[in-house]
Amino acid sequence: MPFYFNNTLIPEDSANAFTFNGVDITQVFFNNASIWLQNLIAMATTGVFYGGFASTTAYNRITRINSSGVLIGSETNVGTGRANLAGAGIGTTGVFYGGIVNPTYYNIVTRINDSGTLIGSQTNVGTARHGLAGAGLGTTGVFYGGTTTISKVITNYNRVTRINDSGTLIGSETNVGTARYYVAGAGLGTTGVFYAGYIPNSNTVTRINDSGTLIGSETNVGTARDYVAGAGLGTTGVFYGGYPVYNIVTRINDSGTLIGSQTNVGTGRNNLAGAGLGTTGVFYGGFSPAYNRITRINASGVLIGSETNVGTARYGLAGAGL
Repeated sequence: MPFYFNNTLIPEDSANAFTFNGVDITQVFFNNASIWLQNLIAMATTGVFYGGFASTTAYNRITRINSSGVLIGSETNVGTGRANLAGAGIGTTGVFYGGIVNPTYYNIVTRINDSGTLIGSQTNVGTARHGLAGAGLGTTGVFYGGTTTISKVITNYNRVTRINDSGTLIGSETNVGTARYYVAGAGLGTTGVFYAGYIPNSNTVTRINDSGTLIGSETNVGTARDYVAGAGLGTTGVFYGGYPVYNIVTRINDSGTLIGSQTNVGTGRNNLAGAGLGTTGVFYGGFSPAYNRITRINASGVLIGSETNVGTARYGLAGAGL
């Protein structure tokens, strides 16, 4: 929460410590409860959107978008083309994981910087699957859920795979909460909030920390749906769109509670991607048909400006805020 110190407002998301008696203060407690923590993570300015599918093409395309809904530079192509993968922003590294090009399921990690360049080599870690979701929690990318169908046997996962910015698996995979796929994720500080999904269409909220552990109990809020996109805006997870053709905004806090009322904004679509850029959630792509549309939404669930169209129309892509 914001507060005043020596008649100066200290913002909730301030990246700067303040000084008292020559000591830099980075956290404030009141009655043994933390009321302010210095935000050491720089505000993301670039939404990196990767992968996706349209017609018969599985893309390895990168589209970079700023908080004004403007295309940054030219699109680039790196790594392994695939769809229904997940993304997480870890500092200056976008970590993209999983995916499918039917009938192959991937456990590939593709790392991309804010210039749209591949970082190092791709790696293979954890359980191959698609339809999962990602959230960046500090130095850890947390990836949750997903599905596979092998020899007509469908496996829906409640699996947590944790990956660092080197593309390396952190510890062991864990299993928590309700198994489902086509789920959405948002990183809220130290809490990954994973929302909605299938089977059947769900309004379940699953909260996971950077140790891969379930936080509290799952909750159920808002409109049950799948193919939703998520973006973390400070302490608010903004979840947008969904199947069949929704333009619903559902806002959830790190306690798994619905914030205010749901809103309806922009172009209804599903299988799109999101990225949190400071106070702006940038939502890109989607279906049906394949869109190259950008919808920008704030933490109040309100549309920012007009929707724009940039880059390559596709769906089943993933986003990360860098």
